[in-house]
Amino acid sequence: MTINISTIEFSELVEDIYSAALTTDWSSALNRIMEVTHSNKAFFFLENVTDNELVFMEFYTTFDYSSQVLLDYKSRTLEDPFYQVTKIVPEGGFVYCNEHIDINEISNTEYYKNIFVPLKSHFALAGVMCRDSKYESALAITRGSEQLAYNKEDCNFFGLLVPHLSKAIHIQKELSIHRNYGKLTKSIMDQDSKAILVCDSNGNILLKNKTADDQLTTTHSLKLTNKKLILKEEILQLQLNYYINECANLSYNNISMQESIIIEDKLGIGPNILIVISPIVRNNDFVDISLPCCLITITFQKLLNWKNICESYNLTPKELELLQALYSKKKLVALTCELNVSYNTLKNHLQSIFRKLEVNSQAELLIKISIYNN
Repeated sequence: MTINISTIEFSELVEDIYSAALTTDWSSALNRIMEVTHSNKAFFFLENVTDNELVFMEFYTTFDYSSQVLLDYKSRTLEDPFYQVTKIVPEGGFVYCNEHIDINEISNTEYYKNIFVPLKSHFALAGVMCRDSKYESALAITRGSEQLAYNKEDCNFFGLLVPHLSKAIHIQKELSIHRNYGKLTKSIMDQDSKAILVCDSNGNILLKNKTADDQLTTTHSLKLTNKKLILKEEILQLQLNYYINECANLSYNNISMQESIIIEDKLGIGPNILIVISPIVRNNDFVDISLPCCLITITFQKLLNWKNICESYNLTPKELELLQALYSKKKLVALTCELNVSYNTLKNHLQSIFRKLEVNSQAELLIKISIYNN
């Protein structure tokens, strides 16, 4: 695979991306992406879809524009033909919008003339960083009509960046939980929405919140001892130990390593358990623990009545299998191997699911099925 940047330059850009997740300053990374792809604009956002609240928005251009045009765009984003294309893209995926839209066919529309022309949006690449029942995040870069279309190297480059951007957004989102606290220990102890642990590189628990004590003593899949988190399946325990060691020892200078483990309830009688292991950056006064350590968050996913969902919306076995996989936070790219089907086949199944459930995005989809609690 060829890209329009050297390996060293790509590594430096990836480092900028993860640094941005820590500092919340995305200017350097986004401007570099625009420079490499010869783009005239980068539009990056994170939205809390549950509260309909914009967490942050970054908007950079290489040209001057009217602030009124940007306000018009924000009020009419749902009408954006490029945005319409991205609604089917799952978390961690990207799309070259012009492969799905004939831009010449919409060039005479009011939206194109009043929004696309002043914002110089003629070609667009878009990636989805986060898409679940609570948050949505995406990045779009564009070129104007006076520029050449994006080529294969541009798409390869963007496709390689999207997983890093996705991981960085999740890290920034996780760290934001604690950002308003003076010290990490107080932040952890005050959280009650999920089980949170801080472990050293050997997996010894340095800190835990009350929710961890309350929740992790009632499940057969894992247990909390005085010193360690123990998983029932040996292979998952080995995986957890490896991730803990890697994340803790990288925590002094690197936050690019965030890993996750999903414990699936194969009997369908209990919730799936999502374990996320993240490094804790230590080059500031916020972290008041002297040892190399990592942050572990444990979330119990709601147990859904899949039989009712299947019958209510007349889903095929393949569609139900895909919907269950998406609910378990699995990516389409990974599912191509797991389910032994092509990426396009999975996209077609997902589009069919959207039609049957009458939703327009993966976020709406997850919200809609969440009412089917067992």
